[in-house]
Amino acid sequence: MKTWVKIVIAVLLVVFVSAWILPHLPYRQDKPSVEYKGIIEVWHVESFEGGQGSRASWLRSRATELEKRYSGLYFDIATLTYSQLTNKLEEGQLPDLISFSIGVGNTVLPFLQPFNGSVDCYDNLLMSGEADNTVYAVPYCAGMYSLFARQKHLDQLHVEVGSVISSLADMKLTVKQGKNTFNLVALGVGFAGFNSPLSALSGVSGVAVDMDNTQYTAYEKYLTSKSFVTLLGTQRDVFRLGNRLEQGRTDSFETVVLDGYTDLVQYVGISTTDNDKLQYCRQFVEHIVSSDSQKKLVSVGMLSVSGQCDYSDVTLSEMQRKLSMCEVPCVFESHESILSRRQTASSGVQS
Repeated sequence: MKTWVKIVIAVLLVVFVSAWILPHLPYRQDKPSVEYKGIIEVWHVESFEGGQGSRASWLRSRATELEKRYSGLYFDIATLTYSQLTNKLEEGQLPDLISFSIGVGNTVLPFLQPFNGSVDCYDNLLMSGEADNTVYAVPYCAGMYSLFARQKHLDQLHVEVGSVISSLADMKLTVKQGKNTFNLVALGVGFAGFNSPLSALSGVSGVAVDMDNTQYTAYEKYLTSKSFVTLLGTQRDVFRLGNRLEQGRTDSFETVVLDGYTDLVQYVGISTTDNDKLQYCRQFVEHIVSSDSQKKLVSVGMLSVSGQCDYSDVTLSEMQRKLSMCEVPCVFESHESILSRRQTASSGVQS
C-alpha cells in the first residue's frame, strides 16, 4: 500500500474516532483565564411559592460547590422582596447576578448582560428568557399547576378523574359537617403577585372564581372542605397535601396535572460588567443548570429545566415529564401584560 494512502486512512480513522469520543466525554467547566479573589453578589427575588425547601438555600449549596474550586472566591446570596429590589436599584446598587421570576424580569432587564454560555434546557423555557432574540435570563428551576380534589367529593358527584376538567363547571356540592351545611363552589384558586394560574385552565368556562385568594389562603380553605370542591394549586400543594395525607390529617385526593401553561419558573441573569467577575458569573449559571445540580432540585421540591429530577411521587413525576409541553410566557413581560393575561384568563373561565 502506498504511503500517501496509509496517511489518508490514518487521518480518517482519527477523525472518526474523535467524532465519536468527544461528545461522550464528561462535562467539564473550563477554568476562567483570569483569577478573581473576592465576593460575587447574588440577589435572589421570588414571586411565587416553591416546592418544599428554600431556593435561596439551594443556590447557596451550589455556590459552595464552586467556591471549593477557587481559593478566595465567595458568592453572597441575598434574598430580597420585590420592593427591596426596586429600592436598591433606585439607589444605584447592583449585584453581579440576579435570580428572579415573572413580574421581576421587566424591572431588571435594563441591567442584564446577554448570556452566551452553554446550557442544557427545554426550548420552551429557554425561549422565555429571551428579549429581542437574545438570552438574558437562564431558567434553572420550575413548577407547574395542578387540580386537586377529594376522592369522596368526586364519588359524590359521580365524576371520574379523567373528566374533572370537562365537568368542572358542574362540580358544585352541598355538604354537612355536624349541624352545619356548606355550599361548595367548583373551584378555588390562589394568586401570587404576578402569576396567572387560570391560564392553565384554557377551554374551561362557566366557573365562578374568587380572585382575592393568595396561594396559601386558597390551600387553607381547601383543607376546611367548606369552600370549594377542587383546588387549582401548584407543586407546593403536592407536598403540603401529601404530608398531611401521610399523617392522616386529610382525606385521600386525586390530582390532574395542567400541562398547557406555567409561569412558575425561576431564572438567573448576569448583571456585572466587570470582566474579571463575568467569567465566574457565567460559570455559576452553567453550574446550576448542569445535570449534577439539576438532579439536586429534588431536595427543594422543584422541577428540573432539563428533566433531570427523578421523583417517586406520581404527580411530581408527571409534572417533570410534561414541563417541556407547557406554554411559558416571556419573563420580561411588563406588569400591564401580566395583568391583562390574568384578566383575560379570568373572564374566559367565568364566562
